[in-house]
Amino acid sequence: MILIKSNQLFLNRIPKNRIQKFIYSPFSRIIIAILFLIPMLLVNNVITIFILDKMEEVIVLSTLKAFKAIIIIGLLIYSYRFYTKRIEKRPAFEFNFERWHIDLGWGIVIGGGMVIIITAVLFVLGYYTIDYINSWNILITRIFRYAQGSFIEELIFTVIIFRLLEEKLGTAISFLIVSLFFGGMHFINDNATIFTSLSISVIQITLIAPFILTRRIWMGWAVHFSWNFFQAGVFGMNNSGMDQGGFISPIITGPHWLTGGAFGIEASWLGLIVNIIVGISLLIYAIKFKQTIKFMNKRAN
Repeated sequence: MILIKSNQLFLNRIPKNRIQKFIYSPFSRIIIAILFLIPMLLVNNVITIFILDKMEEVIVLSTLKAFKAIIIIGLLIYSYRFYTKRIEKRPAFEFNFERWHIDLGWGIVIGGGMVIIITAVLFVLGYYTIDYINSWNILITRIFRYAQGSFIEELIFTVIIFRLLEEKLGTAISFLIVSLFFGGMHFINDNATIFTSLSISVIQITLIAPFILTRRIWMGWAVHFSWNFFQAGVFGMNNSGMDQGGFISPIITGPHWLTGGAFGIEASWLGLIVNIIVGISLLIYAIKFKQTIKFMNKRAN
């Protein structure tokens, strides 16, 4: 596993006046970094709305969606690297490609493994049963759908917002802010409640902890992707309250505190416990390797 040191992600230029201090403050750079990404996000929406949504041929549509996801991810990486080069005056270590596939592999094992464990428990208890199996094509389309969606969320919420807040406020406070913000954004989802939003905030630990440990996007992105893919794409459970359909169409019964009800396993106590155990384990390693950051005023010069 490649570990980038946390201070390698700090701003590598010294502001010379008050205007530059304002521009290069972590809070201003959050806005600037996102502005660098907006053109690519607009391109993604235009392609989706005006081209892909109007197509009906399944095989051609699936192929185009796959290419679109790969291209958009590549363009977002380029845009972010351009931002760090021009604004922060440093290499984008967050996208260091050295043995990046190792981080991806571990992330897929972690995210998918958590879902498999939770589903297995529900299956043994008789709360998860298979109704019928859908087309294999669903698995292929869901791979690229969740890969792109999780990448965009990790880039914005973890690599940009969390990282830049952390530079000023430290790891603990930044984690709390981003987790509550991310959970709050899910309050508008179908079947959402205050509890489901708080639950999303808590399990955010398994998405941010990999970044704190490695200081690269790969593992956290893979955890996020594989959690969504196995939960919704494979096992057909609601993803953050949304019924998106999957390879398996299940019948889920049992108490909501255990199954998560209509919101999905992200709102179950079983899901919370599994995520907390995994997230804290990763944080322990991050602390061991001194990857956490103190509040700026308490940081040694």
